[in-house]
Amino acid sequence: HKHERNGLAVAAPCTPDTDSEAPASSMRGLVAALVLAGAVASPYRPSFDHQTQTYTVSHKPVSVDGSINLELFFSPDHSIDTITNLIQQAPDGSRIDIGTPSMDSWVGCTYGDSGCQGCNVTGMRGETFPVFPAILNAAHQRSVSFRIISNNYNTPTCEGQIAPFDWLALQSNIEGRYFASV
Repeated sequence: HKHERNGLAVAAPCTPDTDSEAPASSMRGLVAALVLAGAVASPYRPSFDHQTQTYTVSHKPVSVDGSINLELFFSPDHSIDTITNLIQQAPDGSRIDIGTPSMDSWVGCTYGDSGCQGCNVTGMRGETFPVFPAILNAAHQRSVSFRIISNNYNTPTCEGQIAPFDWLALQSNIEGRYFASV
């Protein structure tokens, strides 16, 4: 049987003598309800908020007249393909603004056990994250300019190494900025 309590559906055990449902079905319903109740009542909530200090507004809203082309998407299952295709299809001389929580290296240049990030130039040149070469190719071959804003995780670049944002900052038409999470 299902009963409504405080807006939540709760499964109650059924008995074979009074209900047509089999005992196994009743038990599955009860177990599912208990798992759901445990998940809702659990005090554990993993936090992916890397904010370490109170956010203070550091800018004022502005109004701008004109027109823009905007392609907005929120991490669909195919987000890497989507952003890579948008970059590859950008017209010559255009500008792309990318806002992303992070842009991680697929060859390990953004992770380090020593509290810093980076790899040597050869490693950075071999980056396999598809967005990275798409940005570089568009910037160099079609003069597309980029503004990339990403979360600041306060992870310094290891001495003698180069990190992805460092590499991109060496390009004249790619600007990288960090923001404090909210």
